[in-house]
Amino acid sequence: MVRAHLRAGDRLFRPGGGGAGQGGLPALLAAVVRPAGQVLRAGGHGGTAGGRGPPDRGGLEGEDRVSERIGQVDESSWFFQTFVKKRVTWGFVAGALFLVFADPTRESVFWGFWIALLGEAIRTWASGTIVKTKELTTHGPYGLVRNPLYSGSFLIGLGVAIMGGRWWFVPLFLVAFVPVYRGLVAKEEKVLLERYGEAFRAYCERVPRFVPRRLPGPQDRAPYDARRMWAKHKEWQAWLGLYAVTLYLLLRA
Repeated sequence: MVRAHLRAGDRLFRPGGGGAGQGGLPALLAAVVRPAGQVLRAGGHGGTAGGRGPPDRGGLEGEDRVSERIGQVDESSWFFQTFVKKRVTWGFVAGALFLVFADPTRESVFWGFWIALLGEAIRTWASGTIVKTKELTTHGPYGLVRNPLYSGSFLIGLGVAIMGGRWWFVPLFLVAFVPVYRGLVAKEEKVLLERYGEAFRAYCERVPRFVPRRLPGPQDRAPYDARRMWAKHKEWQAWLGLYAVTLYLLLRA
């Protein structure tokens, strides 16, 4: 769908214009980035109950590979200190630049909104499922991917980039998002490995980080706490920001 949209070229993205303005995108980006980090730092994470899904690679070789991958994070590096730790600040900067250069069309807003809406739905599902306990959260969306909150954040960012109407927004978003979140996830997985040990190591072998191997099914049903999602993890901020940005871009289209 996204490829078809981008191939449409001039029909969907006007080459000129832009315009300054203020809207809810910085708040949306902050709401997307900050709660996800808070939730994972609180101790919840993904996994599967009962080991559903095929392993990446079995045996000690797979375990060694997972350990090596999780350990590859240098929190003292310039990149980590400048971009990963200050990702919320950079989100505000990106939001302001987005509002200045955005040149939306009705078509770009339409397609981008549905992608962002899917991402926010995933985040909402994950935020109401995760529990602050001494055990891994291994049900619901966490039975599909290890980082459903970040998978949702990626789709929200991708959708907003498409809504902006400039073809170069999408590759620019990918260049900014991927390395920052790779560093963030590596740090958090290192902490979780230290906290949960072999349980987390086995979980990493069973479940992919971001892209599920299968569609959700009855086995992924899990207790859901809407109050926790709304009041504690404050996912309403991301919903409000998404609708505010969509309305703003529609008025400019």
